[in-house]
Amino acid sequence: MNRFTDALLAPGPAADRAAAMDTYGWLVGDWTFDARVVAEGKATAVAGGRIHAAWVLEGRAIQDVWTLPGVFVGSTLRVYDPGIDAWHILWSDPLRQYYNRQTGRRVGDRIVQ
Repeated sequence: MNRFTDALLAPGPAADRAAAMDTYGWLVGDWTFDARVVAEGKATAVAGGRIHAAWVLEGRAIQDVWTLPGVFVGSTLRVYDPGIDAWHILWSDPLRQYYNRQTGRRVGDRIVQ
């Protein structure tokens, strides 16, 4: 690994907020997905993509990278905020120039964004 990767990645959630990190902690790992791209009400493409997610920033956040070749490549940064007991969720897709910000939290057994 290089210095940037060493500074970014964390081995797990920060101890001072580990229980709260379970909300999105299950995403950590490597995933594949199938997608159907719909434009103007018609399916235009079916393709497979990949998601890679890891603990970052001393275990106080989770970052993922999504790739669907030819359609999008983007990253989500989910940062837990103990002051509001919720997550700041920031998505950026530099290929399509699409950016989004949300707040997420656990409500019972559900995640509400």
